[in-house]
Amino acid sequence: MSPKRSIIFMQVCFSMAFGSLNVFAQTDMQSQAAVAPADTLIFRIRQVFVDTLRGKVHSADVKPDLRYDFRNQYPYYGLRKQAWQLTDRYQLDFRKVPAKGWIHVFSVDGANDVRMHASISLQGRPRGAFLYPDSLKTFAFQAEGTDHLSLWYTPDSIPGMERLVRGIELTMGDFVKRNNRQIHTSLVLPAFGWQMLTEDFGFSTDPQIMKIQASAILPIVIEFEVKGKPGKVVKKPHLIKK
Repeated sequence: MSPKRSIIFMQVCFSMAFGSLNVFAQTDMQSQAAVAPADTLIFRIRQVFVDTLRGKVHSADVKPDLRYDFRNQYPYYGLRKQAWQLTDRYQLDFRKVPAKGWIHVFSVDGANDVRMHASISLQGRPRGAFLYPDSLKTFAFQAEGTDHLSLWYTPDSIPGMERLVRGIELTMGDFVKRNNRQIHTSLVLPAFGWQMLTEDFGFSTDPQIMKIQASAILPIVIEFEVKGKPGKVVKKPHLIKK
């Protein structure tokens, strides 16, 4: 038997033994990914410093600390910068956003006051990097305590968004629970097919396994520990000697 006929004979035997096999080449995977693109959101937190003497603005990235609320079964972020001051300022540096949808941004400070920030429409937005609020504006803290910044990503708009968010102000307890309870019917639950990022803030999905539904909301919660102004004197309690 010639070498060519031997190869054909082996291929036929292999097919008969193992049946029909679905083999995907790299081009197949690329075409599938093009049909179902991943919903991916990547951003960083930049602490902004103003050099008043030189009239310059500097910034430094603050690394995320991905955590998991085991009681309420949901991931959230802390920060590797342990304490922020009331005078500190920061921006969000978006690196990649989903092709469509909305990012609704709000915060709840240490005094439990809700502050609404403008929603970001992703429809038609260039996919390149951008700063939020913008290159000349920053986020500021209003109270000492634990400040929570929340970003709700949804492929579709949220009816009554502000009313829904302000309902958090009326609740008590763990913030992840309070945040997620407001959107419990639309909340994207932890599941195989999507994950929060560890080196940056945000999430990524596997388009072959999971697609975020139009009415679903995926929340990203970031926790800031905010202290008083630099140089603030904290009075110690006076001890009365008997």
